[in-house]
Amino acid sequence: MKAEESRLRSINVDDFEPEELATKPVKLPEKVRKVEAA
Repeated sequence: MKAEESRLRSINVDDFEPEELATKPVKLPEKVRKVEAA
């Protein structure tokens, strides 16, 4: 599970900055939730 989380994290960072993620809702809200929780 940790590997998946870090994987999603790196993908998120590559796609857009964490600030943008928190401000703009992404197609995958679960992704954002995990990033915010981490």
